[in-house]
Amino acid sequence: AEAASDPLLLATDAAEKLVAEGTPFRDAYGEVARSVKGGSFEPPTSAAESVAKRQAPGPGAVKDAVKAARKRLSLG
Repeated sequence: AEAASDPLLLATDAAEKLVAEGTPFRDAYGEVARSVKGGSFEPPTSAAESVAKRQAPGPGAVKDAVKAARKRLSLG
């Protein structure tokens, strides 16, 4: 449990957040890497919040996604 709650596991999340906010990919990852190496890294969310965001969609959500993809591809 202690290893799984290590905030450094969220470094990728931090970089992805910067990219989503408009920071170029290379710059975002470089910024996060420097903060990790320098000991000043602060994760954007807790591990629990990060896991909650990544929950797999239920069967209904998958069905809706397939339906939308078929519509985009005109497959009925």
